[in-house]
Amino acid sequence: MKNSFLVTLFTLYMFSACSTMIPMQANLSDQTLLLAKNKNLKVNYDISSEIKDGEIKQLSFLKNGSQTTSGYFEYNSSTAFKTIWEEYFSGKYNNFSKDTVEVQVILKDIYLKTEAGNTIGGQLLTGNVRVNNSAEASVYIKIMINDETFENEFKVNASDYNESQTSTIGSYTYTTNQSNPMQQRAELLESAINKSILQFDNFMESILMNIDG
Repeated sequence: MKNSFLVTLFTLYMFSACSTMIPMQANLSDQTLLLAKNKNLKVNYDISSEIKDGEIKQLSFLKNGSQTTSGYFEYNSSTAFKTIWEEYFSGKYNNFSKDTVEVQVILKDIYLKTEAGNTIGGQLLTGNVRVNNSAEASVYIKIMINDETFENEFKVNASDYNESQTSTIGSYTYTTNQSNPMQQRAELLESAINKSILQFDNFMESILMNIDG
């Protein structure tokens, strides 16, 4: 009975995405504010997303790497992406500069991934389910400056572990979770978008250095 319950618990954890809304967090992180450099450039930007607000997929994998399930959450991917990027451009560039740069940013993909941190056997033995939750995003960049065009596309990943522990007292079985899973996913998605900005900022810095050189 206990083994059956734990297998059911793991399956429910993997499928918990169905029709569940992830709260949208859309803030430029302290790390991004610290690491992204101020630029004496006026930026004309176009931010768009190929991922609409609504369903966001989750991929799930066992410890051996095989995919076991896939599910969907609800998340305002496009809105969060545009909000955070607009905050970056408005805070790190100078609208009064005579030097202008044209930037196109496209969110190509964003999704969640869950990877088992321990085997099914280990879960059955200890009642502990350990997973690595991550958010992954793909972003396309096009920069036009001084009659030159630079393009790049990169992937970013933000991850964190979570654990749940199943215990039994008499006939009563209960589960405790280390973190709030929905809040954790919201933070991971926000972190992935912030990481995409840092990737862009590094790319922009390398372009400016080459131009100045």
